[in-house]
Amino acid sequence: MLSITPIYAAVNILLVVGLTYLVVHHRIGKRISVGDGGHDDLTRAIRAHGNLAENAPLALLLFALLEWNGLPHWQLHLLGAAFTLSRLSHAYGLLNAQLGPRSLGALSTTTLLMAMSGLALLQVW
Repeated sequence: MLSITPIYAAVNILLVVGLTYLVVHHRIGKRISVGDGGHDDLTRAIRAHGNLAENAPLALLLFALLEWNGLPHWQLHLLGAAFTLSRLSHAYGLLNAQLGPRSLGALSTTTLLMAMSGLALLQVW
């Protein structure tokens, strides 16, 4: 039974829901149903949402496989917390046009995905 993966899945899904709200809020306020209408803040909200939606499923799949194959709980919590903080940093930086937090979030997300992939491969060897 997976007992840790659902925690990080739920937290990241709540982040997706929050970012969805921001996109909808901007769309309603600007009366834009498709595209960004040339509005930079809407573009950033769309990309923050989209980037999380692109990365979270892959990370959570790897996360579930690592848990299923017996990675120690403390390591799972470390990976889950680090991934979630990375995604928060990226979204914050993107939404606020701050390159530092955005870059840190992107780099740490990529590093964590590579680390989790490596751990998954080590588990089957």
